[in-house]
Amino acid sequence: MSPSNHHNRRNHRQPPPILARSSKYRTICDLPVELLCMIISHVKSDTWTIRTCTLVCHCLRAVSLEHHFRNALSVRDIDAFDHLFSFLRANPKICEKTGSIRLSGATRKVGKHGYAPLTSIDDNTVLELTQLLPNLTALRLGCFVYIPPQLSAPRRNPDAEQDPPAPFRLEQLSFGSTTTSSSKESSISGLFRILSMFDVDSLYGEPTGWDINAPIPSDISSLHRPLRTKKLRLWKSCLDDSKFIAMLLEAFTKSLEPGYLQDLEVECSTISEVSAIGQLLARVGQGLTSLQVSGKSPPSASMRDGWKDPMDSHWESLNLASCPRLESININIYFRASGDEKQPTDHPALSLAGAGMLSQASGTLRKIAIWLHDLPRITTLNNRRLLRLQAFDRMITQDRFPLLEEVKLRISVHYDLRRKPSYDWQKVVLGTQKALRGLHSRGLLEVTGW
Repeated sequence: MSPSNHHNRRNHRQPPPILARSSKYRTICDLPVELLCMIISHVKSDTWTIRTCTLVCHCLRAVSLEHHFRNALSVRDIDAFDHLFSFLRANPKICEKTGSIRLSGATRKVGKHGYAPLTSIDDNTVLELTQLLPNLTALRLGCFVYIPPQLSAPRRNPDAEQDPPAPFRLEQLSFGSTTTSSSKESSISGLFRILSMFDVDSLYGEPTGWDINAPIPSDISSLHRPLRTKKLRLWKSCLDDSKFIAMLLEAFTKSLEPGYLQDLEVECSTISEVSAIGQLLARVGQGLTSLQVSGKSPPSASMRDGWKDPMDSHWESLNLASCPRLESININIYFRASGDEKQPTDHPALSLAGAGMLSQASGTLRKIAIWLHDLPRITTLNNRRLLRLQAFDRMITQDRFPLLEEVKLRISVHYDLRRKPSYDWQKVVLGTQKALRGLHSRGLLEVTGW
């Protein structure tokens, strides 16, 4: 090879290849939509991959979104609902697949640890949401300002059917938040007007942090229809909402359809709340088959110093005779300290309230569950002054409850007892069987830990 030829080869630059589409490189997005959908369907179980595809480009986002959300949507910090509704209208496949949605409005910080809602919601907003999500089965409403019915905005669709809208069927509906307090503009009437739009299997409420000076007294005439739910659960995460809880129970007493409720779980922290629960049972207890009413206790025995269970002295206010079809009941017993000698002595034996409730109960009972919280010592099981489990043995007789199938005693053992080298769970079981000889001999007693 001559030097000149070598020099020419070294300095010669080959022209780039001519592409069929010189202005645009071919990508996966050039494939037909049908093929893209098939490709995405092969990775739809990989959450990370699907989420990544939704962020790549508009093309991949369009075919990936319905797999990303699957059958559940969660929307937080909502300032206004316009953007959410626009998104749902633009994605009908997501609307068809969505069975559960969780909504929570924007908040502002209040104090060191609290938050107050800023976003308003009313029944017309919820109605539009249900129209967009025809297969919805579960709705979770977090922190919102519930607008009074007289201040609700008009429906966006002027041709929409006027009140009342047809009831929407839900398996589960829940409201409230454990971390926020309500706004002064929030209305119990506005909340209940939304609840009255649905026929619900399970209605859960976390009525915590509501400003006790805020709620406008409930106006039952503003409901679309009486509330219809098979299960109602009202759980509290703190002890300082007594005024609002009593108002909420009163609102449920006025608005629930009698004979429809089957299962009730509620916590109470004051005497007035126990009385309010009794009034609720008097109105809707005819169809009730399962009941759990318990005092709202601090989470551990060491925090119960000075705490009094309102059920200890006011269980009579429940008047369980108004529940003639009751089949299952849960009774909670709380120890106040880590040792027998530390337990307060200014209240009756801990089992007497539960035994008293059973004295009011119907003979239709089939299942009784007794929850014993923070057992301090094994010998406490036979302590007649402090616990007196024997009261249950005398109350639960064949003549009184002929249909009874089981009595479950669920015991949580205090940490100080569990860590002792001599601790043996079997001794707890034997101690319980000794205290409840009658139930044990009849083969009804089951002792479990939790």
